[in-house]
Amino acid sequence: MRHFKQGLKILLVLIGLGLAAAYAIIFNDTSGWLLLLFYLIFVLVNLVTLIFPLNRLFFIADSPVWTTVGQSFSLVVTVKSRSVYWAPGLSLQLPDYSTKKTFASFYHGQPWQTVFELTAAKRGIFQKTRVTAEAVDWFGLFTKQRQFSLSPEIIVLPARDSTAEQWALEISQARQRASFGERSANIRNFREYRRGDSLKQMDWKQSARQRELIIREYEEHEETPTLLLFWGKRTSTFEQSLSRYYTLQKVFKGQMEQCLVTKTGIAPLQDDRQFALAAGFEKIPALPAFKNRQLLIFTTTQDPELKEQVRSWQRNNQVAVYDLSQMTPVLVETFAEVPDKGGQFS
Repeated sequence: MRHFKQGLKILLVLIGLGLAAAYAIIFNDTSGWLLLLFYLIFVLVNLVTLIFPLNRLFFIADSPVWTTVGQSFSLVVTVKSRSVYWAPGLSLQLPDYSTKKTFASFYHGQPWQTVFELTAAKRGIFQKTRVTAEAVDWFGLFTKQRQFSLSPEIIVLPARDSTAEQWALEISQARQRASFGERSANIRNFREYRRGDSLKQMDWKQSARQRELIIREYEEHEETPTLLLFWGKRTSTFEQSLSRYYTLQKVFKGQMEQCLVTKTGIAPLQDDRQFALAAGFEKIPALPAFKNRQLLIFTTTQDPELKEQVRSWQRNNQVAVYDLSQMTPVLVETFAEVPDKGGQFS
């Protein structure tokens, strides 16, 4: 389409030139020749403005840029020239992301910083994108175009899921009500009251006997270490499940360890880049034998392989399984009792 429009413009310019020349020759008067001269000067001036080659330009992008699928983000691009450059008009476009252009008038090689408002369509880490630069003459009759390679680091994470965030809060509240790490009823010691102590720990009989405020100190159970584990089997709902897990794990972040089981194996969560690159596995990778852990497993699907793995982990751990596709807990207590039914948990 671009070449067609440019060709049509050139054709119209040539037709205009032919008509001006025909008028001057046929009528052979001063006004006809002046018209032809003016027309030639007009065309030449427009062509001369595009003599500077576009390859003198180079581009720098601010990076890294973090965003999520479907979210708008800003990419700042700075244009500079290696040597003398000038054009009546210069436009830039990032065709991999948008059809919109940014435009600068009378660009003469000065650093030009422009902002592209873009939307990420898919997850991943993108380190190269195309920039289309187009120079235009005074009246838009002639243009020339060149593509450049830009090297920003655009990190696109899974989309946020508000329903998963609410579900995570419900799971967190349920865990707080559970018995793991609760204070026992055994009194370890008595001591004097200190500012900030809870009045619920006050022993009024001891306080009356010693005529000063006395606090009970209780024995506490050692809390079982908790591990969040994403079971990322490749399914048709993998992207949705990953999005939900990415959202809910933010609620628990910093409170417990996390591991992702994906195509590349099992790895502790160290950086959000792992969510950008995660791909579902088809064959279960080698897995460690956890011991004395509370495992919270979030799965993309209820399959027989996970069922067998959960049975193995249950021997030395407390295990809870959550189905990300349905956002519901799965009853793991019956795994060893009920036979498989079409690859589904019972």
